[in-house]
Amino acid sequence: MSNEQFRAKEAALAQEKSRAMITLRSIADGVVTTNTDCEVEYINPVALELLGCEQEDIVGQPLTNFYNTYHEVSHIPTANLAKRAIAENEIQHSASRTILKSSAGSEHFVEQQAAPIRNDLGVATGAVLVFRDRTEAKNIEQRLSFHASHDPLTGLYNRDVFDQEIRLALHDTESNGSEHCICHISLSQFNIVNESFGHRVGDKLLQKVSKLLQEKVRAPSDAIARIGGDEFGLLLRHCSPEAAQRICEMIASELSNSIFEHDGKRFEINAGLGIAAINNETSELSDILSAAIAASNLAKERGKNKVAIFSGDDNEIIEKRSEVLYANHLMEAISCDNIQLYQQTIAQNGPDAKNSCEILSRILDQDGRVVLPGMYLSAAERYNLTPNLDRWVIQKTIAWFSERPNILDELEYVSINISGLSICDSNFTAFIQKQFNKGSIPPEKICFEITETAAVSNFMRASEFIETISDLGCKFALDDFGCGMSSFAYLKKLPVDILKIDGLFVRDILDNPIDFAMVKSINDVGHVMGLKTVAEYVENEEILKVLKELSVDGFQGYGISKPAPIETLIDSCSAHSGAHRSAS
Repeated sequence: MSNEQFRAKEAALAQEKSRAMITLRSIADGVVTTNTDCEVEYINPVALELLGCEQEDIVGQPLTNFYNTYHEVSHIPTANLAKRAIAENEIQHSASRTILKSSAGSEHFVEQQAAPIRNDLGVATGAVLVFRDRTEAKNIEQRLSFHASHDPLTGLYNRDVFDQEIRLALHDTESNGSEHCICHISLSQFNIVNESFGHRVGDKLLQKVSKLLQEKVRAPSDAIARIGGDEFGLLLRHCSPEAAQRICEMIASELSNSIFEHDGKRFEINAGLGIAAINNETSELSDILSAAIAASNLAKERGKNKVAIFSGDDNEIIEKRSEVLYANHLMEAISCDNIQLYQQTIAQNGPDAKNSCEILSRILDQDGRVVLPGMYLSAAERYNLTPNLDRWVIQKTIAWFSERPNILDELEYVSINISGLSICDSNFTAFIQKQFNKGSIPPEKICFEITETAAVSNFMRASEFIETISDLGCKFALDDFGCGMSSFAYLKKLPVDILKIDGLFVRDILDNPIDFAMVKSINDVGHVMGLKTVAEYVENEEILKVLKELSVDGFQGYGISKPAPIETLIDSCSAHSGAHRSAS
């Protein structure tokens, strides 16, 4: 080999080494190389940052002086993978995620592996250790796990966990004869606060109540959960009805003494507390829950912050005077057309984009006054009346827009909610087709909304229903998306067009980085899949600005418009049409 060839080869090797060093400095993983005694020969910048060391402090020193890992559960020291790779002359993988403790005392969840560095004879002359910081992923995993079992607003257990705790208590009673009690707490007139001041104020009230309850239960033996919009549940373990009554009366007294303030106005906190015993006479989850709910309804009828213990006689009174009353009123309202259609604007992102609207329903009382929908919707769900209400709304909506095609032309689409029970109704598809045949509006202008929970609970039927109605030309929106932990898994299997991002994430997007990340992730995934996104609970300009920056396609909430009678579309669409003609 000539000198010129030697110099060329030497230059090539130097260039190759330079590229290798640049690569090691650029990758996101920590990389450490050692000699046969596990003394550090090279460490890249990522590894230095994770270990909290300077290069001159670690090079030439034993690796174990700076790098030690522990099992994430037991915190027992794990094997030295670099040493094992040299000894066994094989690649070594960590069996599980481990905790790396840096010299500064900080902890990181890491995934690691080590491989031997061999000479030409295949003999291990050192090891290369590669590890990746998975702390953020682990934290997200823990947060998602928390969301799967807890209510994101209050931090209490959610309904699924509460039901499971009751099942365990029932099993304990059956096996050991133990006695437990559950308490159902239902806030009175909560919807007045929600409707008057918006969901954010209502959320603060719920958080205040949840904090009060946490202070009064016997943690950690008892379980406390948010089991509905304005409902809470307590499981008082190894507790007699008499003892449960004393606990609930203390809670009721505390509620009576608490004042909720907003914008200079003071509100009393009122609730009904119903107790039901878990004993040898109870065996079904549904029975014990309905008993406690009946007792809480009776307590609310007795006055502010009252306590009632369930008995068979009280159950009959409650059924006649509470939910049955609302159910009967709802059936009468449907048969007599004593319901009023409302609408809420869905604003689109873009200067020339047409807005859409969601159709809502409001029950009218005997004097023609609008009644807040909460209790009637609860009764509809409890007594399986939602298909009747869905049919009424669909029929009246299609008829109303068929008579006003000019208003429909000003809207991108009209959204109508349908329940899980309607999806499961074998005759519901034919009913929708019949309404389109009777009306004169194009199906492309109608979007049906189903909640994520309803879609997942009736997945096969929901998929068939969506495909059939989509063939007519209708759009589909998946409402409250993100509230379930299987959201993304089911999304790619459901042929929907629009994702409505759960308002629980939107409302705190300005202050909560987790909620911001969830909204961004849902929006990004939706766009990758070719879906449009709509953010719910958009309550102010600041939230709207952030959502626009994230390129969310649509916005709905009190910050856009409050629900209003459907007739208001006549004026708003006329104004929009006039403005558009002027601009042209």
